[in-house]
Amino acid sequence: MRAVASSATIGAWAIWQDLYIVWMIILSMSQVWEAIKDKIPIAQRHKSSVGFATTLEILFINSQYEWEKVGLERLAENQIIDRELKLRRMKQDTRKKHFPNGFTPPGKFANRATEIAEEYFHKFYSGEPG
Repeated sequence: MRAVASSATIGAWAIWQDLYIVWMIILSMSQVWEAIKDKIPIAQRHKSSVGFATTLEILFINSQYEWEKVGLERLAENQIIDRELKLRRMKQDTRKKHFPNGFTPPGKFANRATEIAEEYFHKFYSGEPG
């Protein structure tokens, strides 16, 4: 972005020297944006979330593979437990890597997610007819 703004600013300044202050402001704003964009919490959270989602997809594929192996092979219970533990640790390591300080979604999203989860479990696991 800075390169585009800089090039455009220089080109525009050469053409419209009378409005140089406008182009100086545009250039300054683009440089400020470049300096702070990684410090904005939402940008960092987005970057972490994308990496986390990608790694979870890999973990999901590994989980499916392990599940199929458990179904096809005759494994002792302790072997199954060991495989499950390995996947849980991978998930926890992934969470720590992408969100080292933890992740707390904004209250309204957390509240809505809790409501949806409660509705789901009530519908499918309450033992009452739906």
